[in-house]
Amino acid sequence: MDRIKEMLDTLTELNEDQLAELQSAIVGEFETVEKEDPTPQTVDAMTSLADMLDTVRNEAKRREAQVEELAARAAEAAMRVKGEAEDAPKAEGEAEPMEEDKEAEKAPAVPAIYLAVPKVGVEVQLVPFHNSVAD
Repeated sequence: MDRIKEMLDTLTELNEDQLAELQSAIVGEFETVEKEDPTPQTVDAMTSLADMLDTVRNEAKRREAQVEELAARAAEAAMRVKGEAEDAPKAEGEAEPMEEDKEAEKAPAVPAIYLAVPKVGVEVQLVPFHNSVAD
């Protein structure tokens, strides 16, 4: 239990392997305490271990979110420098445009009306709006 507390004290400094090791240690300790007869002390220990596990899992989620944010920022910076190239790697979750979207981009039948659409990391992006009824 002391090792778990020591590792928790340096949680943000742990690498991924150490974080996984800590999570396993907490689960192992919990399972050991869980086998004991319920007493105020064992229930307190179980609750404390569950709280510790929540903290470790939240740190793992925070790190994942940070990696995703950094990847998005890097992609945005690359786009600003290199522009949008056909063979540029797509950001996670970004799909290839559909054929009809590509056709709509080529030559709109009516003048485009621009709408301001917020985009993550960009203050405002102007996107053409085509009224399909007028086509």
